[in-house]
Amino acid sequence: MGGWNRLLVVALGILLVSWSGPAASAFWSSVSSNGAAAKSDALAQGSKPSTSVTGTNVSVTWAASTTAAGRSVTGYSIARYGAASGGNRVPATGACAGTVTSLACVEANVPAGTWYYTVTPMLALWQGQESARSAGTTPVTDTTPPAAPTVTAPALVNSLNVGNVPVGGTAEANSTVTLTVSGAGASSFSQTIIANSAGGWTAAPVDVSRFTDGTITFSAKATDAAGNTGGAGTATSKKKSTPPPLPTLSWRMSQAALRARSKRETR
Repeated sequence: MGGWNRLLVVALGILLVSWSGPAASAFWSSVSSNGAAAKSDALAQGSKPSTSVTGTNVSVTWAASTTAAGRSVTGYSIARYGAASGGNRVPATGACAGTVTSLACVEANVPAGTWYYTVTPMLALWQGQESARSAGTTPVTDTTPPAAPTVTAPALVNSLNVGNVPVGGTAEANSTVTLTVSGAGASSFSQTIIANSAGGWTAAPVDVSRFTDGTITFSAKATDAAGNTGGAGTATSKKKSTPPPLPTLSWRMSQAALRARSKRETR
């Protein structure tokens, strides 16, 4: 092929890409030092991303993409959809906006709903095929903490129940209840209970023998599925497990009784 013909092929390739716009995934690249020869290359489809949620922030990660000839891409365009298929493409915002040059980004303050993310590889003016959509991702938009749990415990703890104190109550349904037990003479301790679908919860039998006699405090906080922790509900018991000392018996005999006893003993 003559020099002019080769230049004509290159020019036609450039015009073809120009007509196709930046969405074209195929392009022409020089394969010789004088630019007179050219070959076609194409961007591969983006890799399906993975996502994770922290509150209203969604972290998106994906594998690197290359062209068919093995060239590295220059960046990625991140978007999300409100359905697993179909729906409108919504460009990602924040650190995921525009062209992302790394393999991960975090979109902050994502609106409520279930979102499906995609990654589109880009090379200069060209972009490849959009990836398959990620699994559904639902940001946590619940910021309301649950109400303080109710706590029930016996009014008196004695030697009979000191190692097996029954404690329970109610909380937000399916929430995680953290029960903290404190008293004098020893460090406090905690246990975690999951409230049932009706909100009821029952702690494992509580052993308060480590504490000295006095007031025992049972404090419970509930944490909901969104990670919100509410205020504490409390109950107290009076511990008195040390038995009182045995009484000291004493008796005194009257003088008359002593004289009568003395007379009997001398007979």
